[in-house]
Amino acid sequence: MSWWWVVVTFALATALPNLIVFSISTEAAFRFLNLIYPNIQDPTPFLKNKTPITVHIYLNAAALIIGAFQFKSLGYNHKLFGYLYTVCLVVGSVGAVNYAFSRDFGTDGGFAAQFSFLWMAIASVSPCLIGAYEIVINKDILSHRQWMIRSYACLFGSGFLFRLFANIYLPFAPSNDRYPAWIAMIWMSWVMPLMMVEVYINSLNKQLYNQLYMQKTKNK
Repeated sequence: MSWWWVVVTFALATALPNLIVFSISTEAAFRFLNLIYPNIQDPTPFLKNKTPITVHIYLNAAALIIGAFQFKSLGYNHKLFGYLYTVCLVVGSVGAVNYAFSRDFGTDGGFAAQFSFLWMAIASVSPCLIGAYEIVINKDILSHRQWMIRSYACLFGSGFLFRLFANIYLPFAPSNDRYPAWIAMIWMSWVMPLMMVEVYINSLNKQLYNQLYMQKTKNK
């Protein structure tokens, strides 16, 4: 399952640096950020709103790592880590939205970007909660799996693609057009992977339908 190793590698590469540098010191964290982002990161908003952004960094990074391993783990461990994934994602996303809507958050492009970050969080959390409902209440394993794939795709995109676009897209945007580029980057980072997994899920559904149809035909 080579694709699984690709997901795990990118998840670890995205999450671990944030966890490590922010656990050392805020100064080290921003030195690291200024190496990977094209624009100098102002630490002032972080220092004024340290709790929500710290919660976001640690818990969403944990969800990114846990979710990658959920594609392979089975049984009790899968159930346990599924609960951990859900808690980390929901609480971490609340911290992210809280930080995005703080009045000191100045790298965003105003309310339009704040609204975009809100939908980025909703795109990851909503499928996760629906997936949890499907398995806990409806006992529907297939539906649960599909919704959790959607959730992780959005989380993965907002973690990995968001940083990738920051380095590829923003440097080429003129300074007076940077905010529209920033907003477009937010939307692309989760919409693109969600569209890709929808194609994947639809292909699986067609295969399942064909198998059921063939089985029904044989029984006749």
